Amino acid sequence: MSAFTNHRGTNIRLVNCAKTFANGTQAVVDTSLEIQGGETVVFLGPSGCGKTTLLRLIAGLESPDPGGRVYFDDDDVTARPIERRNVGMVFQSYALFPNMNVEENIAYGLKIHRMPTEQRNQRVDEMLTMMQIAELRDRRINQLSGGQRQRVALARAIAAQPRALLLDEPLTALDALLRERLRIELDLLLHNLGVTSAYVTHDQAEAMAIGDRVAVMNKGAIVQIGEPREIYFRPVSRFVADFIGTMNRVTGNVSGDTLELPGGRIPWQRGGSGRVEILFRPGDVRIANDHDAQLTGTIQEQFFLGDRTRLHVKGIAEALIIVETTEHREFRVGEAIRLRLEPEALLTLKD
Repeated sequence: MSAFTNHRGTNIRLVNCAKTFANGTQAVVDTSLEIQGGETVVFLGPSGCGKTTLLRLIAGLESPDPGGRVYFDDDDVTARPIERRNVGMVFQSYALFPNMNVEENIAYGLKIHRMPTEQRNQRVDEMLTMMQIAELRDRRINQLSGGQRQRVALARAIAAQPRALLLDEPLTALDALLRERLRIELDLLLHNLGVTSAYVTHDQAEAMAIGDRVAVMNKGAIVQIGEPREIYFRPVSRFVADFIGTMNRVTGNVSGDTLELPGGRIPWQRGGSGRVEILFRPGDVRIANDHDAQLTGTIQEQFFLGDRTRLHVKGIAEALIIVETTEHREFRVGEAIRLRLEPEALLTLKD
């Protein structure tokens, strides 16, 4: 059995960690977070939200403001620099050594750790096999494609069996098809290794595919953390609802057990009365027949996306709503369309 398979990961804890730079910019507000051993947590948010700074606090590339502490299991590593934390890092830019070939790049960290030559060679062979790049071992870095370079960077990062693997937008520089393929491979790799991982991205699909949990960040704070399905279907704020995926916003009038919209009525069992704003995902709307339809509108635009069709529908609410369907039929602009929206798909948010 491989020495790299299913070892117990390191628990990472951030306690009251904030980061304020010399110019007064507070990149991360007071944050406490625990990443369980072997878990992958993805930090997701817009540019400038603090996700990379938070990753650098875990790595030891930045120090938290006074009072903040970073723990690896029971070890307080707050004052320990990156070279003494035993973490592996993978960057968007790969950060490979151009004067070394693939084998030498992977072996570099093992040499720094003074691993005996025979053991080091065995480790490098295992990494080359794991990353499916054995045939590239003698290639120079400038002879590799982007995807091959990313595999080398990953192999180098995990070769020394780090306590944690930290990845900063590692797939961003790749084309869409390759990014999708490596995303799947990376997810399998992280879970097979059992290494604790923190992963930074602004790509929502990537976060949902790779993360055991997703931490959505805004203005230096984690505004929601949870499993991908929880984040997607049960956002706790308008920011999360709008940032993750596509969300319809509709205002209607509650009267008894009915929510009245310009295009029809929906059952309502949440009490209250008067104007209310509801939110729902495009995929939660079902195209219905005359018998079970609740809402009627008109197709204003239609976009065939391959695996689904996206419709912009007017007349349901004051604004257009977006409907996504996997039905294998053509839709025409100007066509009347009947829809059904189940009550459990509706979200109401206070902020």
